[in-house]
Amino acid sequence: MRVGPATTSREILARVPLVADARDALAGLIDAVEHTHFGDDPATEADYARCRERFHALASALASGHARAR
Repeated sequence: MRVGPATTSREILARVPLVADARDALAGLIDAVEHTHFGDDPATEADYARCRERFHALASALASGHARAR
C-alpha cells in the first residue's frame, strides 16, 4: 500500500493493514511521539525507552512477515 508524503501517522495507522501486535506497537509509538512533539513536556529517558520498546515490537512484527492483517 502506498501512502502520500503528506499522510499523517494517524492516517497511516488507519489505512495500513496490520495484525493487532504491530498495530498496537505503532499506535503506542505514534501516541508517545505526538505527546512529545506537540506537548509542552520534553521527552524523558523513560519516554525514550518506551518508544524504543514499541519500535522493536513493530520491527519484529514486520520482520516476521506476519504484519499484514488477514
